Amino acid sequence: MSITKLLISSLFLALMPSVVQAQVLYPYQFKKRPLIVFAPADQHPGLTRQRAAINGARTAISDRDVVVLYIVGSSLSVEFGSKPGVSAQALRSLYRTSEGSFRVMLLDKEGKTRLDSAVPMSAADILSEIDRVPTRRDSVKQRTP
Repeated sequence: MSITKLLISSLFLALMPSVVQAQVLYPYQFKKRPLIVFAPADQHPGLTRQRAAINGARTAISDRDVVVLYIVGSSLSVEFGSKPGVSAQALRSLYRTSEGSFRVMLLDKEGKTRLDSAVPMSAADILSEIDRVPTRRDSVKQRTP
């Protein structure tokens, strides 16, 4: 195999997760910021803390076009939007997160990972990261008279 073909193959394989991710989360692309919460069970302390943080900032989170996806065990539930049309297992596989793991990920509207944590994140941390994104700053300027 020539070096050119090898480089092209390597590039294709490197981009493949992005292509799959874009397809899986297509319903949200350019419209919503997915906040994905993975937990092994409903009683997991990290999940309890993350839900409390989200519930304490519901208006601010909704104002920032966030859709929250809870992947708990093998089930998927959604707040602030509709389900993406894929299974909990497909999301676990895509983001390489086992059923026994706790993880929180914030993606931007283009699908890029902005935050990734193995512990619950405060609402302040989530909101400040969203507010740092240039497209968010632009949308706030457009709304302000």
